Amino acid sequence: MAINKRIMRARERLESKRIGTLQLIYSVFLILLTVICQTTVFPYFSVNGICFDATVSVAVFLAMYTNEYYGSVYGLILGTFADIMHPSPFPVMPIVYLFICALCGMSFKSMKKGFFIRKLALGLGAVAVRSAFLALIRAFGHPDPLGYIIGYELWHFVYTAAVMPIFMLLASPAGRASQGRNAI
Repeated sequence: MAINKRIMRARERLESKRIGTLQLIYSVFLILLTVICQTTVFPYFSVNGICFDATVSVAVFLAMYTNEYYGSVYGLILGTFADIMHPSPFPVMPIVYLFICALCGMSFKSMKKGFFIRKLALGLGAVAVRSAFLALIRAFGHPDPLGYIIGYELWHFVYTAAVMPIFMLLASPAGRASQGRNAI
């Protein structure tokens, strides 16, 4: 009887490691795909020169679907890419993404399944915080800061929030992998 329990535990640990590896591979693939598409494909979908930002959506939803540790790392990586792709006078996006993703990962630590509206609302809040930081940072470099915020950053936020559910669905397989680990 004790031998059967040990065998079961060993199988569970092996399955947990396999699921964690698949989750990590999928997340890294999604991050690379996001960075490549953000620089090459997504600018073709711009409206009046305003393109949505997929880096914040992918970082936030990967953090929600995994945990705060992975989410912080994903946020740091995607924040660095966001600063490289769209330079600003103060490159603080890695730190902003890190904190946002850590908070999103902690918010959904025990509930990876369901809560679609709550996850979407938290993602919208994260995009709003990121847009507010960008508006404050980039407004210093423009002669008309209010015109810049209303004319560009507000519409950038709206466009990013409108396409955010697509990236929520793309990041959800990472959450399914972590659900499998918790189910065992």
